[in-house]
Amino acid sequence: MKALRFIALFFCLASLASLAVCIFTDWNDGLLLPLALCLSLAGNVLNILANRQDKSRKEMEK
Repeated sequence: MKALRFIALFFCLASLASLAVCIFTDWNDGLLLPLALCLSLAGNVLNILANRQDKSRKEMEK
């Protein structure tokens, strides 16, 4: 796997952890929910960028 995919996976897992803490505890929900959403967004953007990179490399090889 590429570095972008590992970082994207890390962001998505961190998002799930933050969301779980937000749901199952009474801690600072005003901070944890936006944090989970931003981490999820960052993970998805990095995954899309990695997909585009792979696609452009495959097209260049042809």
